[in-house]
Amino acid sequence: MIRTALILTAMLQLNGDAGDATRSSSTPRSGPSGFASAVDNMYDGSARQLDVLAPALNDQEIAVDGRLNDPAWSRAAVLTGFTQYDPVEGSPASERTEVRMLVGREALYFAIRADDRSDGVRATLTERDGFGRSDDYVRIVLDTFNDRRRAYVFMVNPLGVQADGLWVEGGGRGYGDPIDWAPDFLWQSYGRVDSDGYQAEIRIPIKSLRFPEARVQNWGLQIQRSIRRTGYAQSWAPITSERANRLAQAGTLIGLRDLDPGMFLEVNPTVVASRTGVYDGNIAALTHNSPQGEVALNVTYGLTSNLTLDGT
Repeated sequence: MIRTALILTAMLQLNGDAGDATRSSSTPRSGPSGFASAVDNMYDGSARQLDVLAPALNDQEIAVDGRLNDPAWSRAAVLTGFTQYDPVEGSPASERTEVRMLVGREALYFAIRADDRSDGVRATLTERDGFGRSDDYVRIVLDTFNDRRRAYVFMVNPLGVQADGLWVEGGGRGYGDPIDWAPDFLWQSYGRVDSDGYQAEIRIPIKSLRFPEARVQNWGLQIQRSIRRTGYAQSWAPITSERANRLAQAGTLIGLRDLDPGMFLEVNPTVVASRTGVYDGNIAALTHNSPQGEVALNVTYGLTSNLTLDGT
C-alpha cells in the first residue's frame, strides 16, 4: 500500500510538472540574440501564414543601434519560416532568419536576426547601393499600394550599409530582380556582426513613403536574404519561378490605420565651381582665369500621400 501511494504521488507530481510546462510554453522565450520571442505574433512563411497584423508602438521605444535588446521588440510581429528559392525552390532555408516588425506613428521598425555560425559572413564598408553582388544582405520589400507592380526596396548588409530603390515589375534589367537603384530615400539602419551571424535594426519614416489616402489599408510585404558564401537565396513568403511576378507572391501587412505622412519637404542645395589654367611657356607656369560657378537647389515636396512635386 505504501509503495502504491508513493507511485501515485510521483505520477501526480509529474502530471503537475507537465501542466506547468504546457502553460509556460506561451510565455516569451529567449533567442540567440537575447530578446524575447513574441509567440502570439509569429508568422511562419513556410506554413503560408502571410497576413501580418503589425503591433503599434510609441516611436520613442526603439533606439536604432543594432542591438536587439529594446523591450518593445518582445511585442513585435515575428516573421519566421524562411524557405530557399535559389538554387532549390521550396527547400528549408540553409541558415535561420528572424525578422521582427513594429509600426509607430512616425515610422516602421524592423529588427533582423540572421544566423550564420560558419564565420563566413561577408560584409564591407562600401558606398550606398554598392554591395548587392558582393555582400550578405537582407532586403525588405514594401508594396505600399498593394498593386503588385511597384514597391519600395530597403536593403542592408551585415554592417548596416544601405541600398534602396524601386521594384518595378516588367522593368527587367537583365540581371537579378527588376530594381531601379537610382532613388535614394531617407531612412536609418545599423548593423553588427557577432559570433552567431549578424543583426540589424531599420527605421523607415512614414513620410519617406507614398501610399493611398485611406483610413485603413494593406501593404504587400516580403523579406529576402542572400548568403554570398554559398550563393543561396531565401525569402519569408515562398517564391517560385513558375510565377513571373514576384511581388504577387509576397505576404500582406494588414490593418494599417490612420497613417499620416505629415509634410514632406526635402531641400538639397548644390554648388558647382571650376577654374581653368593654361600653361604659359614664357613664364613656365599656369595662367588661370577667374573662377566660374553656380548655385542650384533641388526641392521635393509631398503634395499628398501619393503625389510628389520635384523641382530644380
